[in-house]
Amino acid sequence: MKWKYSYKAWIVTISDQGTATVEVLGMVVWLKATVINEEGTLKLFLSDYECHVKDISISVDGGASWLYQGYAIIIDAFRGKIMSEVEDAIIKKIKEGIIKLDSLLQSLPKQLQVNSVVALNVTFIDDPLLTNSSVELEINGLFNGADEISVSNYYSKRARNFLSCNGFCLDCAISFVSWHLLCLTVSYDVL
Repeated sequence: MKWKYSYKAWIVTISDQGTATVEVLGMVVWLKATVINEEGTLKLFLSDYECHVKDISISVDGGASWLYQGYAIIIDAFRGKIMSEVEDAIIKKIKEGIIKLDSLLQSLPKQLQVNSVVALNVTFIDDPLLTNSSVELEINGLFNGADEISVSNYYSKRARNFLSCNGFCLDCAISFVSWHLLCLTVSYDVL
């Protein structure tokens, strides 16, 4: 980081400039985010956050840095301000990351094309269930035709015939599965 100062009193001007290296010695960052289902799309909100820098080490170079290093009181005068700036920069990066992640979640497709005739509706049904090791998502799971008519609705007309099939009936089996596939639960481990 670059630093400079200038002080003018009457006809005397004192100024100096240089660079400084700031090393963070312990930091605690916590945040509370909420993921909700909003019309089949996941929305991410940052509810609460905090960043606390425990201490910093400052090394000054350039100008009369040898003088400032010898007088720690001069560097200590800026310690609180620098710590506050570091905390603010971390919080700003967290907010930017949440906005990017929210944008990514909202850009997830609402359907996946299976072939030229059928697509799988992958809109979210409920809010995600988050645990320490996994995220559970419920998606719609209905198959839709190319003309946006629900395949399960098409086959549900034939589902009545399912019980009257003698032996194995592929058309009836597809009707039964499509008609009863209301949601699909997806779970994966978070590393």
